[in-house]
Amino acid sequence: EAPRLVLQGAQEGKEKRLLVLATIRSEDLSADPKLAQHVEQLVQLGARRIDLPRLDRRGTESILKEMLTLAPDLARKVALRCEGNPLFARQLLQEWASRNWLVPDANLTYDLAPDVDPDKVLPADAEALFLNRIAGLAEASGYPSEFLDGLHRAALAGIVVPAEMLEQLVSPEVFPFLRGCGLW
Repeated sequence: EAPRLVLQGAQEGKEKRLLVLATIRSEDLSADPKLAQHVEQLVQLGARRIDLPRLDRRGTESILKEMLTLAPDLARKVALRCEGNPLFARQLLQEWASRNWLVPDANLTYDLAPDVDPDKVLPADAEALFLNRIAGLAEASGYPSEFLDGLHRAALAGIVVPAEMLEQLVSPEVFPFLRGCGLW
């Protein structure tokens, strides 16, 4: 929807300057011909397209250092697992922080808590991280089946689900948890 709206705005306002910054993975462009066509049309209207290569392990480690100073061994493991995907790295660190698994040492270098095994908590990929997060949220809600059912209904409603609609999709017990879990 967003690429179509940007394209429409660019076509209707040719005399106006418009700044749009979008990040689109090359895999997504390859998999979605309609999206690729929208991007090409924007380029034909004067947009600048800058293709950047995926980050290598060192680039990912650099971004990790800017996000949070991790212990060197942990930074290497995270960078290797994230395979140049800084969003995955960010989501992983946020997940660990929310679980209180990251602990600082005297130099404010963060490592996993002693009782947390990095090999067990490093998900295979971003999808596995998301699925684990959803499973944890469902269990923590106290109503795992109803939480998942509500999540599926909300997913069918679209990317942005108004609170009023979400409230109609789930029970009063699950609504506050779904609303407050950070997915919307």
